[in-house]
Amino acid sequence: MKALLELLQDFPAVKALSAGQKRIIANDRSQEALLIAASFWANKQKMIIVKNNLFAAQQLYERLEGLVDYEHCLFFPVDESFRIEALASSPELLTQRLYVLDKLLTEENYLLITHTAAISRLLPTYELFKASQIDLQVNSQLNLEEFMAKLVSIGYQRVNKITHSLEFARRGGVLDIYSVNNELPLRIEFFGDEIESIRFFDLDSQRTVKMVDKAKIIAATDLIVDEIYYQSKLNELRAKLDTASLDYEHKVKDLESLSKQESYSTLYKYYSQVSKKVGCLFDYAKEARVIYSHLKEIQENFRLLTEESFEYLKEREDTSFILHFPLSTILNKIPNKTSIEIFRRSESDVEFPLREVEGANGNAQQLKLIVEEYLRRHYRLILCLDNPNQIACVKNWFKDWGYELSYYDGKKSLPRDSLSYSDFPFKEGYELVNEGYIFLSPLEIFGQQLRSRRSYTRYRDAQVLQSYDNLDLGDYVVHEVYGIGQFLGIKTIENQGIHRDYLHIAYRNNEDLYVPLAQFKVVRKYVSKQGASPRLSKLGSNEWLKTKTKIKQRIGEISDRLMSLYLKR
Repeated sequence: MKALLELLQDFPAVKALSAGQKRIIANDRSQEALLIAASFWANKQKMIIVKNNLFAAQQLYERLEGLVDYEHCLFFPVDESFRIEALASSPELLTQRLYVLDKLLTEENYLLITHTAAISRLLPTYELFKASQIDLQVNSQLNLEEFMAKLVSIGYQRVNKITHSLEFARRGGVLDIYSVNNELPLRIEFFGDEIESIRFFDLDSQRTVKMVDKAKIIAATDLIVDEIYYQSKLNELRAKLDTASLDYEHKVKDLESLSKQESYSTLYKYYSQVSKKVGCLFDYAKEARVIYSHLKEIQENFRLLTEESFEYLKEREDTSFILHFPLSTILNKIPNKTSIEIFRRSESDVEFPLREVEGANGNAQQLKLIVEEYLRRHYRLILCLDNPNQIACVKNWFKDWGYELSYYDGKKSLPRDSLSYSDFPFKEGYELVNEGYIFLSPLEIFGQQLRSRRSYTRYRDAQVLQSYDNLDLGDYVVHEVYGIGQFLGIKTIENQGIHRDYLHIAYRNNEDLYVPLAQFKVVRKYVSKQGASPRLSKLGSNEWLKTKTKIKQRIGEISDRLMSLYLKR
């Protein structure tokens, strides 16, 4: 990979992007990913890539996988529909945002992929988020009661036993907490007000993995507030309540929820009113180069985003709330910006000359013809495969044709007329015409696209769907809010002239739920013992809430026993 990125550094489009030229032309997602990766490799500067929507941003992030070091390639996702977020905000998206905000506090260079709804979202100021982090040190003094109060104020939920990220639990002088900046949860043992030990432990077995002298905990919410100011603003809102207004009952419920800080979506709606000052994503990255892809689509998506939010608030008779920064304000935050576009508009636009390649779709004879054609043109041909079965299959084909495939590690250039394979994680193949390179991915060879090898989410919990492709018709699923249903496929629905795809989930009594495709991570695949079929939940009832409550109580009983055994040892 190093040799390829070094080769691309001399391309005019890569140099133009690195120099901050206003418009660069890249015709597809693979071109765009290579262009961005080569520019980042050449300059190692902070870069933010803004796509028009969440799906496009995730597609780009997956294509950058393997091209850029994992620790320096970040993804900042946001729910694109406030209506959906109000019903079921995604903990996967939240934990990923928290992880990224923490990374942005460092001086490291990074490549950040995000989208329209994310850059316009209200966030705590850089200073407030940084001040919310907690540093722990063995043998230091820390009042346990004050510590727990601090954890609640920065978004952590107290439970009997932690089962996933963003929770903490206390048993006597032992406190467990799962912060998203750590791969494993922490167990902190106190002797009075002194931290006696800190250890990382396995969530399932409860066994110690590693003892450490210090650790850091970051916030469990991206809606941090100044507590004193927050309470004073709540009192003002209560005083302004008009019993004659049409939305009186809604606002009474909202204020009750705000006083308990129990509803994430309610707090976001009021965030601009109860915060001294709010920030945006670009406030965390003032020195970064911002690249918009593609600017017109971003502007159109923002228009749809604001219209949908306004319609939702109008239905709730709450149109006075501010849910997004104006896009014009955001665009002016960082003057150092470039746009990647599909079509040339002027002679000054610079193109990235990659060409799409023909596919064999699993046909060995067709692949042989493609190979022979590129060898006739003295190309370097690289098959990008990481599946052992596919590699073995292709090696047998080439052996039958009288060719030998060698492994290419990407660290040096290849000679002309060479045949090799590599584990480059390309989702599509492409051709470097002038340089004489041809890359074939599983899509061209077998008609199967390479699946992403890592998930962007930092949320640690049960089996989470990494893609809606993991669902088969008839699978049982669990929705975070509505409980157990049955997946009936993907359905396209038109709303106000806009066509969108939804997961179709059936519930008891022939009731249906449609979940926007972009929100598929609020759905989990149901796993049962010995293939037993579960009882479907009923929409509109509280039985799923009761079920979850019973499970938590049972977990609490078991955790008490485990903790007793742990303390005895």
